[in-house]
Amino acid sequence: MRYWLIVVGLLLSGIIQTQAQDDPYQIALERIAEAEGIGVTTLDLHDLGLTELPPEIGDLTHLQYLNLSQNNLSNLPSELGNLTNLQTLYLSHNQLNSLPSEIGHLIDLNRLFLQNNQLTELPSEIGHLANLEWLNLISNQLNSLPSEFGNLTNLQWLDLQDNQLTGLPSEFGNLTNLRTVYLYSNQLSSLPAELGNLSNLRLLILSNNQLRALPPEIGNLTSLEELNLNRNQLTNLPPEIGNLSNLQIFDLTHNQLVSLPDEIGNLSSLYTLSLFHNQLRTLPSGIGNLTNLPALGLSNNRLTTLPSEIGNLSNLVELHLRQNQLENLPPEIGNLTNLPTLDLSNNRLTTLPSEIGNLSNVVELHLRQNQLENLPPEIGNLNSLEIINLENNLLSNLPSEIENLSSLRILSVYSNQLRTLPAEIGNLDNLTSFDVSNNQLNTLPSEIGNLANLHLLYLHNNQLSTLPPEIGNLDTLITLDIHDNQLHTLPPEIGNLANLHLLYLHNNQLSTLPPEIGNLTNLCLLDIRDNNFSSLPTEIYALKNLAETRCSGLVIDETLLDTLPDEVAEDSTLAILNYLENRALWHTRRLVISGASSIGGIVLLILGLRWHYRRRRKPKQKRG
Repeated sequence: MRYWLIVVGLLLSGIIQTQAQDDPYQIALERIAEAEGIGVTTLDLHDLGLTELPPEIGDLTHLQYLNLSQNNLSNLPSELGNLTNLQTLYLSHNQLNSLPSEIGHLIDLNRLFLQNNQLTELPSEIGHLANLEWLNLISNQLNSLPSEFGNLTNLQWLDLQDNQLTGLPSEFGNLTNLRTVYLYSNQLSSLPAELGNLSNLRLLILSNNQLRALPPEIGNLTSLEELNLNRNQLTNLPPEIGNLSNLQIFDLTHNQLVSLPDEIGNLSSLYTLSLFHNQLRTLPSGIGNLTNLPALGLSNNRLTTLPSEIGNLSNLVELHLRQNQLENLPPEIGNLTNLPTLDLSNNRLTTLPSEIGNLSNVVELHLRQNQLENLPPEIGNLNSLEIINLENNLLSNLPSEIENLSSLRILSVYSNQLRTLPAEIGNLDNLTSFDVSNNQLNTLPSEIGNLANLHLLYLHNNQLSTLPPEIGNLDTLITLDIHDNQLHTLPPEIGNLANLHLLYLHNNQLSTLPPEIGNLTNLCLLDIRDNNFSSLPTEIYALKNLAETRCSGLVIDETLLDTLPDEVAEDSTLAILNYLENRALWHTRRLVISGASSIGGIVLLILGLRWHYRRRRKPKQKRG
């Protein structure tokens, strides 16, 4: 009995010892004791699951580095203030809702990390941290800063993003050593004039606030290199903004700006000017002074015209003008010879200036959703052009000069009013994708067969009744979409499209398919719905690739399925193709038998006639 009591005692002792070893508080105590014993200057207590910090932490007066991040601390002991030699303190990712006033005793603190807590305020004693250079307060619940915050005069890096600040104290202007300030995702509606005192500031991020105006003193931040005011409620900018002579990145996206001061042209160091999603109707002529500017974003405004001075921006490599109300372009647009991309989609352009042909380096030209009725012949001068999007315009023809676009790979004229295509279209040797769907074409030029590199051809929603035989020359074609036309037949040459994967023929007037359709052995989708077939064409039986699981298969009407035996119609695509193959073989045998019977009858008839003829001419024998 005594033996068993000893065993149980030892087991209980082991369990208690294991629990003690697993207890976060006990672990912290042991590490604190060990650190005190050997006199280390760094202590790591992060990610222990601590809900309480032992007050013994205050005994480590020699500590210079302490990491308490990723615990569950909701408060800190006042003894923390004893760590007067501490230089770096990590308290991020806890549940702190306040800081002890003793935090102000950490006068040697250089870096303080408090992000991802639940702080609603800072103690006034925070202002005693005179040596603090780096302060991270991301993702707390601060709605104000104490005036003593302005005493942190050595602060260089400050991150207050994702709080609930409604304003900044005027003392904020005392932080003259600040280089970087993040204030985005707060509720700031105004900025103090004293902000202009931050003469060393390089980066200021104020996006996603509620700012309606900027103080004129913003112009005093002459060292500023990046200013982000994205997603505010600004309606205008002070003229003093032009004093920011070192500004390189200026983001004003998603505001309510109705105009820009002419002084914006003084920002001679500007590298990127983003004005997307505002309400600008015009641009000041001073914009033309930004001769070094490589990127200008003006999409989603209300611009009706562009100043001629826009042509002075000869270093532009990005110009975004989509979703405005532009009715014309100044001839000077042709001076922007370094542009690789010009996006003018979703405007009200009715014509393009002939000078558009001077954009010798443009690779992409986007003109969809305008009101263009024609293109200038000079469009053919764009010998670097690879992509041109002309969808949803009013074009009734394409200029023959289009043949000069020797680099063109993608041409889309979807949803225009084209009745014909110029024969010169066949000279676009590098064209890989051609979309001329939703027009009024009733014929295609035979030269379309010269597009030797074409992969995608979209012709749907036109008035085509035939296809030229030369269509069969497009041996690199992968997709051919000719649904919703008036096709009665397909040329036999369609069987030459050996690489065709997708063939859309629905909503036409086809009643037969050429036998050569069976040569399209790589076909992965065949759609023949809504035509005039009385039964499923047997010619498609050889297209066994349609039955592969990776393919979309055969798309047919219910009425055509009804012509098949139930057990076939309810089975797979392969079963349908096999049925059609058997039917084709049966039909072939029948023709052979029928032909053989007919030949036999003819032979007998001929032999009979010959016998009858000879009998009639045989001389009668005399009787003796």
